[in-house]
Amino acid sequence: MRFALLLVAACSQAPTLTIGVATEPLAFAFRPDGGDWQLATELSHSELQAIYEIPDASGTIAVACTQPNGVVQVEELYATEPDLVGELYGALLPWPQLACTPPVTTDRFVQVSGSMLQGGNVYIGDETIHGDGEWQFISSVTAGVHDIIATNNVVIEVRHDQTVETPLVMSTIDLSDGLDLGTIQIDETDGEPCAATTELTTVHGTQMVTTNDLTIGASFAPAEALETGDVQLVRVLDPNFDPTIATRAFVAPNTAQGLVVIEQPEAPLGATFGSDDISADFGLVAFMSPPTDLRVKYTTQTVVLAATATAAWAYQHAPYSRVEFDDAFPDFNWPISPVDSQHEFVAETRGDVLDMQQALFDPPLQAEYCTDNF
Repeated sequence: MRFALLLVAACSQAPTLTIGVATEPLAFAFRPDGGDWQLATELSHSELQAIYEIPDASGTIAVACTQPNGVVQVEELYATEPDLVGELYGALLPWPQLACTPPVTTDRFVQVSGSMLQGGNVYIGDETIHGDGEWQFISSVTAGVHDIIATNNVVIEVRHDQTVETPLVMSTIDLSDGLDLGTIQIDETDGEPCAATTELTTVHGTQMVTTNDLTIGASFAPAEALETGDVQLVRVLDPNFDPTIATRAFVAPNTAQGLVVIEQPEAPLGATFGSDDISADFGLVAFMSPPTDLRVKYTTQTVVLAATATAAWAYQHAPYSRVEFDDAFPDFNWPISPVDSQHEFVAETRGDVLDMQQALFDPPLQAEYCTDNF
């Protein structure tokens, strides 16, 4: 889900924010500070976008949607009025971090095929097709507009806005006409990160994930290969020997210059999770450098619920020491149970080029993050 913002002001009414979401959510609500929850006004919707309007004021936004695997995801944001544009339209990881199912207007599948003169990978939607030498590929996609990515990890070609209503035979892909991948060097003040992946998601949902050799650097598609709406990040994981802690960094590669040095922040040790709700108390955490955002996340097999508070909102509501998910917003009907649930508390420092996160888990989570056996 992606957001686009437009601040609208009129003499006869209070300023509002017009928010476009790339898929129509299950629920969209806003609660101004000191007020009550109210459903956001839907101005319009189409196959690719729904437009909502909320007051341009400090408060809480709640958005709910369904992930491709059927899991319901709900995100809440506590923010001051000056925070809203930066949070919703930030260069790195704009809120909300939702993985929503795009609207499906047809279940009709259409064949896409073609050939490539060099060995490498072709990405269509969430499918990766590999071939060696001069080879042919074939895929089945839903009728509509798609983006196709081809690369051999040295050169890349991205074909945007491919309309697929009938079987499509693409013109031959010749990577000698493509663009060279860029490379950024990533280092740390206290050692080397154990893994870094480059994650590119195009405006029409094609995903490419590349695992990098950090002795060479992290590769990325140059800006000339991208269009508005494409999102590209380098995701860095740091080695951690405590399974309750994870360090994550996100780099915007097309804006990073030269060597990116990651200084590992302090973990939010001392934070405690609520036992019968979705909350994290950080009153006993000694932050050496104040984070810009604090986030609590709750995950089960059927639901993901999260609440994010900006530092400015927390300061405005001092003494604020507890990030809590509010299940009182309209149309919320998903159960909260401490059984078989994963809790995560994240202290995040946002920037235009680098986004640093330190996460605390309960119970410990080892599968996704680096260990001494990685």
